[in-house]
Order: sequence, then structure tokens, then C-alpha cells
Amino acid sequence: MLLQIPLFFLLLWIFYDKFSSFQWSDIKSLSLYNPLLLIIGVLLMPLNWYLEALKIKMNAAQIKEEEHFSFRAVLASVFMGVITPNRLGNFLGARLWFQNKQAYTSLNLYANLSQFIATLILGGVGLIFLEVIPFNLPAPLLYSCIVIALVSYFSIPKIRFKQWRLLKEYRIEITPKHRGSLLGLSLLRTVIISVQYTCFLLALNEGAFQTLFLWSTVFYFYLTLIPSWFLNRLVVRESLALVMFLPLLDNSLGIVFSSLLIWLVNLGLPAIVGAYFTYKRKAYDSSIL
Repeated sequence: MLLQIPLFFLLLWIFYDKFSSFQWSDIKSLSLYNPLLLIIGVLLMPLNWYLEALKIKMNAAQIKEEEHFSFRAVLASVFMGVITPNRLGNFLGARLWFQNKQAYTSLNLYANLSQFIATLILGGVGLIFLEVIPFNLPAPLLYSCIVIALVSYFSIPKIRFKQWRLLKEYRIEITPKHRGSLLGLSLLRTVIISVQYTCFLLALNEGAFQTLFLWSTVFYFYLTLIPSWFLNRLVVRESLALVMFLPLLDNSLGIVFSSLLIWLVNLGLPAIVGAYFTYKRKAYDSSIL
């Protein structure tokens, strides 16, 4: 945690250093290398949020409120996630649609954990394949960390945390099947998001798909470890992208626009729609009180 704050400001400085002399006329030098990949990246957005919707629907079924599930809850969770640090507040949006809010919140926190673990696992695999393990740590040590993360993920419900005791009060159990399904959907989501980012990078830059895909998994690995205080790491993600992809692509403008594009497609636009649904739902809840 002590390293996260200086790292955050270091990335902000890198972004400022790269673009302090930026002029709008520089955009003219931006080229669209592959329009098809740009379209594919955009079309993957509904699949990304469909997978997240399945996780929310699964949690709703656990609290016997599957009939209350709505895709509007997914978009509301996107909105609340964008405006809260580290997206920790994403449950605040979706829980508006459910009666048993406390139990749903506990389940949602576990779903968030599954996404975090999935990102670390795929990023760890990317580090191993690219042979860029930080601090020259031996690969077996990284394998061990991945195994420990998996064991911890499946063991946490057995630990007597207050949140898990709350679930027992409502006779709700996070079964191994439920945990495995959440992790599987989270792994698939991470793959989809990494493919999206690779498509956007190759739409505006020249490079090899397989290499950039692996680097994209590593990019999200590091991004997950950086604190988010503003619009889900906006600017910070662009700075990190410059650090990681500039040696590969040598096109700072293309890298930054690719990062902004995936933020806009996956978070910005859904959050705007989600803000509307959140407002409408809160107004509805107030009217029936």
C-alpha cells in the first residue's frame, strides 16, 4: 500500500511529461491501421457486460431474488463503480434492485474478489510467457502465488468473517460450484477485455496480436494493483499504457487513444446510461416509501 501512492503520482508525472507539449494538430498524425479490429473491439463490449450480468444474476438467484434481476442493475453498477475508488462501490448500483440488500452486498464482494483473482491469474500467465516476471523472481514462485491465490479464493467462505456470517443468517451458502462459476465467468471476462484492448491497440498501431494480447493481460495485472481515485483510473491507465507499450509500438498518441477508447466503450458510455437508471430507481424507491 505504501508503494501504491508514489506509483500513482509517478504515472501521473509520466503522462504530463509525455503530453505537456501536446497540440491538437498532432491528432492529424493518428492513423487507423485496421478498421475491422476497431469494430470487433466495440462489438465485444456487450459480451463483456453480458458476462458481468450473469454473475449478478447468479448472486440474485442465491438470495432467491432472480425475478428482480434487470440489466439496468448491471449498468447502475458500472456507474457507481466508475465514481467510487477502485470500483468498490459497484454493488451500490445493483443492490437497488434487490430486497435483501445486505446479503446481496456480501455476495457481490465475493464476485469482485473473483474478478480480482482472475486478473491476477491471467496477468501472471502473461508474465511467465513473456518472461518479464518482476524483480527477476523465479517462475515457480509465481506459479506458487497463483496456486495460493486460488486456494485462498475457495477457502475464504470457510473463514468466519462478519460478511460471511451474515450470509449464514439468511441461510445462504457460497457453494464450491457457485465460487467456481464466478471465477470462470471472471476469467472469461478478463480474456474478453484483453482481446478488446488488443484490438484497439492494433486498430491504431502496428504490431503482433499474440504479443500484444499477452502484454494486455500483464497491463491489467499491474493496473489492478494501482489505486483508483478518479473515474476508474482514467489518466493513470493511459500513463501505465505508455510505460508498457511504448517500447513495443513507438506511437504514444495511438497508445493513449487506444486506452481512452476502451475506457469510453467499456465504462464511460455504459456509466452514462447507468447514471440515468440509478436516478430513476432511486426516485422510484423514494416514491413508494
